[in-house]
Amino acid sequence: MTLSGKQVVFGAAACIALKGIWSMTYNTWLRTGKEPALTYQEAYTIMHSIIADLDPVMKECAELARTVQSELQSGFGPIPEESEMMRLYIGPKFKSSLIKIQDKYCNEYNVNEWDLEEALISYGAEGKEGATEIIKLGQDLAKIMQTFGVIVTDAGGEGGAGGGGGGGQQGMTIVDVLNSLAKSVLTSVAQYCKQYVEVNGTPTSQEEIMQCAQGLEATSAEVQKAFLAQYGINEQTWMQLIQQSASDPKVIDAFNNITQGVQAITAQYGIQIPGM
Repeated sequence: MTLSGKQVVFGAAACIALKGIWSMTYNTWLRTGKEPALTYQEAYTIMHSIIADLDPVMKECAELARTVQSELQSGFGPIPEESEMMRLYIGPKFKSSLIKIQDKYCNEYNVNEWDLEEALISYGAEGKEGATEIIKLGQDLAKIMQTFGVIVTDAGGEGGAGGGGGGGQQGMTIVDVLNSLAKSVLTSVAQYCKQYVEVNGTPTSQEEIMQCAQGLEATSAEVQKAFLAQYGINEQTWMQLIQQSASDPKVIDAFNNITQGVQAITAQYGIQIPGM
């Protein structure tokens, strides 16, 4: 399938959210109808700056790769292929450095990882003015990541999120799946909020609110992943279904119901997260 501009930058945006706290569906629930937290120029500047700051990291990782390769060649046993060596020995270090760089710029602009991701998706959408430049930055970053052992897929995320599987149970519509998924997600949201407040109290500072929001996102993303697996739907297929059905009134209603449910639950526990 030929990737549209939106899908290409969607994959690149997913690469940015390396902490595993992103979810296209959940982000849509939280920010339906809202403008991105970053302007086009801010999103472009952050991406450009991240790539520029990776230059010394690339040099350091390249030197480390030569050292590792030399050590492997002087040892015993089979020597892994270069791509496998990069994934095993270089990828984790590169990924850690990338996260630190990403965090630096997100903090500078007072946003979080999914704010950046959402801006990239929005401004990289097919037909949007300036989309080509955003897409190219995303593609450039993806190539760099792949070179240094971080596996990237077109459909979003890191390490084989796409491909294989898909489909779903016969007779189930996307609205059916959404409504069933909503029950699981809202249950997990309620459990998370209850546990968070019992352990930490109601979040009030910016740091506490951010911590709570990230935990909420991670919890919901894990629930979604496990739920979709029960229906034989992988992330790539799910994202395609959502994109294809984005204008369906029933799908919009389902998303709105989930948004309102999340808002009601967080309000019940006195949790106020910006953008919700």
